[in-house]
Amino acid sequence: MSEWLTFVKAYALKNNIPYKQALTAASPSYKTRNEKVVEPEVIPINETTTKPKRKYNKKDKSTI
Repeated sequence: MSEWLTFVKAYALKNNIPYKQALTAASPSYKTRNEKVVEPEVIPINETTTKPKRKYNKKDKSTI
């Protein structure tokens, strides 16, 4: 059985309401039960991740 259905059945028993009514009434409680404040991850800038310089120049292909 899914976590949602188990939660709805427990919500219906706890609040003494029918299962059908609990399906809509339990939604706000279910959405906020695991809500966490997630801070954005800080990614350090690494100087070695820049593109390497070319060793040779591109040839002009218009004269070929």
